[in-house]
Amino acid sequence: SQADVISAQLEASYPETNEGKALLLTGMHDVLVADYRSRLYVLTAAVALVLLIACANIVGMLLARAPLRRVELSVRAALGASRGRLVGQLLAEAVLLALMGGVLGTACAVWMQRLIMNFVQVDLPGMGDAHLSIVMLAIAVVLSLAAGLIAGIYPAMSGARGKLAEDLKAGSRTTVGTGTRFRSGLVVAQVALSIVLLIGAGLLIRSFSRVRATDPGFSPNNLLTASVELPRSMYPEPASRIQFFTSVLDEIQLAPGVVSAGIINHLPVISPRNTFPVNASDRPDEPSTVFLRSVLPGYFESMQIPFHSGRDVNDRDAEGAALVVVINSSAADAFFPSGNAVGQQLTVQYFDEPIIAEVVGVVGDVRMRGLNEEPRPAVYMAYLQRPYLGMQLAVRTAGDPTMVLGSLRRAVRNLDADLPLARITTMEDAIASSLSERKTIAVSLSAYAALPLLLAAVGLYAVLAFYVSQRSHEIGLRMALGADVSEVAAIILKRGVLLIALGVTIDTAGAVGLTRVIQQMLFGIEPTDLATFVGVVAFVSFISLMACFVPAWRAVRVDPMVALQAE
Repeated sequence: SQADVISAQLEASYPETNEGKALLLTGMHDVLVADYRSRLYVLTAAVALVLLIACANIVGMLLARAPLRRVELSVRAALGASRGRLVGQLLAEAVLLALMGGVLGTACAVWMQRLIMNFVQVDLPGMGDAHLSIVMLAIAVVLSLAAGLIAGIYPAMSGARGKLAEDLKAGSRTTVGTGTRFRSGLVVAQVALSIVLLIGAGLLIRSFSRVRATDPGFSPNNLLTASVELPRSMYPEPASRIQFFTSVLDEIQLAPGVVSAGIINHLPVISPRNTFPVNASDRPDEPSTVFLRSVLPGYFESMQIPFHSGRDVNDRDAEGAALVVVINSSAADAFFPSGNAVGQQLTVQYFDEPIIAEVVGVVGDVRMRGLNEEPRPAVYMAYLQRPYLGMQLAVRTAGDPTMVLGSLRRAVRNLDADLPLARITTMEDAIASSLSERKTIAVSLSAYAALPLLLAAVGLYAVLAFYVSQRSHEIGLRMALGADVSEVAAIILKRGVLLIALGVTIDTAGAVGLTRVIQQMLFGIEPTDLATFVGVVAFVSFISLMACFVPAWRAVRVDPMVALQAE
């Protein structure tokens, strides 16, 4: 509210520059987590789906055991147990199973805590201090109780709903199952959910591969980077700054193992900032925001950024000489679409100081912000004409870049023993770090997707195995009457294929919904990528069919005499 008042006062006092403008205040916490919120929501949803599939498997198991316990429950009812008492007993068993699973899962989390934190390479404030707190343990207990109740309520109600007289008459021969359609529906849902998660994981993995294969516009191999910040109190004059960095550049280029070296105020990927409005001098009303950089001679050679036309900045581009700039291809296309950019003039709106400079060269585009963002216009000024206090070094080496770190430290220390090197890293590591969050999300979702697929396969196997046990008499009779082995196997496989087909069909809507959620995380690939969809469906179908073969194999091994005698 106070900021709005200040904005209104500024607008009233300075209408020419403040009309229609306001102060926008954003909470620091919201800024820090803005880039992670949607990704964490996706992972949380994946965890929830895994938990639901696990609950579905417990439901199927309890329903499969229900027919075998009909006599026990009927005897309890005959002895005076109420329906609520029976439901409570069965719910207690389900909750006990869930709590045991929760305890085991929590123990695994405690044991794997360090491994998990090493794996989740997300540069998020507070992530390094994350640990299993009392709140998290309480959440684990609540989730375990909820899972037990969710998984146990339907089997408990079904088990306590038996007909007392019929169940007691049937005795130990009560083998007719209940809830077959419900269990089959659970399997269909498991298959569908596993496909949804696998499609999301597949899209993210393919997207990550596309990003990794993207050309950054320079060669990151064998490139060591570091930052040096000159204190203004010690280097107040431009000449002293120029003397320092040119001396560092000369000395490091003579070090063993160094192929070339360059200096710039903001390296790509590592420091993607510093933008200013720029316009062609003959079009002052059409400014565009560009990356503004200041470089010493040799930077483009060290980074292996190709020249398309013109020349590099050199030692003659010093104070007092005509101001010059080198621009990238995107800037050339934006400001001079109809002709050669070399020799043309640009105006840089450098704070309150318009700078008019001549374009002397055009270089290739560089992805300043990261591999997942398209190149944008960039303007490179000559450092000798625009000397900054803080600069970053890029040292190209013949072998391992870290081997020349000692030489780089000595070069800086020989000129100023009080200046430290900061942000020392190889460019390959910097790029890998910029992609670590994307990699973490892709790998994590893949792990979350593999587990539901395994659970779905187990659930499908359990349903078909129970189906075979229920129909063992029928199967024995068919084989006694001359049914072929392939015909018996086809009965079981047909049911399994039907469940798989239903799961694949139902999956479509869920998969489309998930791809819309993760669309902003994709790069170079459409959310409805046909190859991913077909590959995932084929993979899930294959795994599910493998789960069907074991019950089918057991069915064809049924001994007709044993099956008929058992009846």
